[in-house]
Amino acid sequence: MNCDCIAKYEKALLEKLQVSSPYKKPVKRLEITGVTFAVTDRNVTLRSCSKVEIELDGQKKLEHSNFIHNFCPFCGIKQEEKS
Repeated sequence: MNCDCIAKYEKALLEKLQVSSPYKKPVKRLEITGVTFAVTDRNVTLRSCSKVEIELDGQKKLEHSNFIHNFCPFCGIKQEEKS
């Protein structure tokens, strides 16, 4: 990724939860999930992604897929083409 938004949000959220938390135990660490490696041509890049739940008609079990972002969902910077 071309930005450090995920790391900044993880740090800020951890600091906030360590001061004021709805949990009974102290928050030790957290991780924002939804970051994946994407392979484009011969390059491997790090991209943020969102998990998508898909409900099919007549099927109880949900299907899951990943929606890979071209732009950072936090700051809007275009994610890198190559790494």
